[in-house]
Amino acid sequence: MPRIVRFIVFALLLTSAAAAFLLADKVWAAVRTGSLPIWTALAAPAAFTIFVAAYAIDRYFQVAKNGYPFPRAAFQVGLATLFLILLWPQHAAELRELRAARRGGDVLTRLLGHRDEDVRAAGCELAGLRKQLDAFEVTTRMAESDKSAAVREACQQAAASIAAARPVQQ
Repeated sequence: MPRIVRFIVFALLLTSAAAAFLLADKVWAAVRTGSLPIWTALAAPAAFTIFVAAYAIDRYFQVAKNGYPFPRAAFQVGLATLFLILLWPQHAAELRELRAARRGGDVLTRLLGHRDEDVRAAGCELAGLRKQLDAFEVTTRMAESDKSAAVREACQQAAASIAAARPVQQ
């Protein structure tokens, strides 16, 4: 590969890895609230996976045709594969959780995951009125990361109400 193509591929690698590791929580929060489609949360790890596959093929040809040192190539591909091993379980767990929540079950889960901000705010209010302990983490996360100020405020009040009802652990 020409040097400029390698530079571009390396820049894409850094961008996809940074997005996958640093922005994953914010992107998944936006997907859960309906602000983003599911594919956006999977774009960075998928791009990184494609990069690793292309990189492994490139390293193979570099070793076979150009005499590139095998230990160096194996280390580079192994390190990239290690990042993949660390990356995918987190995203797979988030995807399973999101699909389970969207499939139905609990009405509150559907309300909190709705596209309409008024419905999400009402869901937070309902969780707070019920003092629903299992909704504490979701309301806390939404209080910090939802795109709507009304939802953030409702979820903040709900999280405070739920926190007040939580039993004290000793």
